[in-house]
Amino acid sequence: MLKVNTVCLNGVGTSVILKLTVEAVLKEMGIDAVVESTDVKGIANYSPDVIVTSPEYAEKIGPKESVKVVTVTNFVDKENMRAALQKVLI
Repeated sequence: MLKVNTVCLNGVGTSVILKLTVEAVLKEMGIDAVVESTDVKGIANYSPDVIVTSPEYAEKIGPKESVKVVTVTNFVDKENMRAALQKVLI
């Protein structure tokens, strides 16, 4: 099962919106996944396969070994999210 974390500064705003969008898109794609939202500091406590965040927070997260980082600027656009996820999943 795919493990995905959505990340924003405090883990309660953008990351929750991203979580809902990512869950919907992955379901439509037929991909079984566990999606959890967290904050920038909290991501260190997770071992996801994929991190979804905004470009500004991707820089704060830094590289994580064997973790694919997806950045998006529109957090509710399912087509954009699908395209971004497909780049790292397929």
